Amino acid sequence: MKNSREKAKKKITDAIKEVKNEAEGIKNSPGAKKIDAKFKKAGKKSNGRLIVVTIGALVVFPIAIISCRSKFNHNLFNADFQTSSSKSARETEDGEGILSASRDETFSEQPLTSSTITMIADDPIKKPTLTVTYLHTKNGNCTFAKSGDDTMLIDTGMQEDYDYIMAYLASENISVLDYLVLTGPSEDVCGNADDIINQLSVKTLITLKYTDAKSDLYKLALKAARQKRTNLSFASRGEQYAFGESTLSVLAPEDNINRSEDETMIFSLGTNEKSFLFAGNASSDEFVTALSWANQQGYDLKTDVLYSSDHGSDSGYSEKFYAEANPKYVVIDQSADEKQISTDMITNVQNAGGTIYRMDKLPDSQNLICKTDGAKIEIVNWRK
Repeated sequence: MKNSREKAKKKITDAIKEVKNEAEGIKNSPGAKKIDAKFKKAGKKSNGRLIVVTIGALVVFPIAIISCRSKFNHNLFNADFQTSSSKSARETEDGEGILSASRDETFSEQPLTSSTITMIADDPIKKPTLTVTYLHTKNGNCTFAKSGDDTMLIDTGMQEDYDYIMAYLASENISVLDYLVLTGPSEDVCGNADDIINQLSVKTLITLKYTDAKSDLYKLALKAARQKRTNLSFASRGEQYAFGESTLSVLAPEDNINRSEDETMIFSLGTNEKSFLFAGNASSDEFVTALSWANQQGYDLKTDVLYSSDHGSDSGYSEKFYAEANPKYVVIDQSADEKQISTDMITNVQNAGGTIYRMDKLPDSQNLICKTDGAKIEIVNWRK
C-alpha cells in the first residue's frame, strides 16, 4: 500500500513540474504578452498569473483524478450498479470507510462518517422516477418515498423517533403526504402515526383492518385519520395504488377482514423493471403464504431492494421467498441485534450475488437513499 501511494505521489509531482514548465512557456509567449499589453492599455493590472494557474489547473486536475481513480479502483460501481470489489468497505488513508456494494464480509463493514465519499453509479441518475429513503431512526421502521410529485411515508417508527422524522420531512419541505402506509399495529410501526396525521396533511392512510386490535397506537392512528377526514384504505392482496410514476402492489394478507395483530402487510413499490419490496414484521409463514399466492397468479416476485422483515431475524426470514424474490440488495434496519440477525439469510443472499446493507453500521443522522430511473438503481447516503 505504501509503495503504491509513493508511486501515485511521484506521478502527480512529475505532472505538476511538467505543467509548470509548459505554463511558464505560455506566459512568455507572444500571445500572452499581447494579452498582458491589452490589460495594461485598459489601465488594469495584468493578470498573467491567472492565465497560467487556470491552464495549469485544467491539466493537473484530470491527471490527479486519473491517478486517484486508479488508486481507489473507481469501478466499484458500473451503470448497473454491479461491483467487482471483494470487500464491503475500503479504507481511505485516514482509516475511514467508503460505502460499497460488496458481496461478503458483511459484519466487518466500516461505518460511514461525515467525511466519507458518497458513492454513486458511474452514470448518475439525473431524473429518478422513484426515490426511496430508509430513515435512520433509533429503533422503529420508517421509510420515505417519492415518485413524480407524489410522496409516501411507510411506517412511523417508535415514539422517540418523532423529532428525527419530522426534522427530515421539514428538510425536504414535506407538508403533504399522498400516502401514509402502516404495515402493522406494533409500536415500531405506529409509534408516531397519529401525530403525523395531525401535523401534516395526509391524503390516504393505507393499513390493514385489525377488528380486535389491542394496540392503542393503531387505534389512535385510525381515530386521527377519521377526525382529519383522511381517506382510509384497508388493503388486501391484489390491490394496487397509483403512486406517481410507480405502483404499490399488495402481496399479503389475503383479505382485509378479521386480521390478526400478528399479521403484517407485504407489498412491492416500483415498476415492472425496478422494484422495492417491504415486508414489515412478516413471519416466515406469511412469506410462504404470499409466495404460494404469487405462484398461483403468475406474479413475478423478483425485486431489486428488499427491506428485511423483523429486523433481519430468523423469524422474519423465508429461504423459499428470498430465493424467489432474488433481491440484489437487502436492507437490515438499525434495530438489528447482532446476535439475532439471520446468518442463513446473509449467507444465502450473498451466495446468490446479493448485497447486504446494515443501517446499524451507519452513524447517526445518516440515511440510506436508493434512486431508480427504471433502468438502474443508484444508492447514496444523506447527511443531516
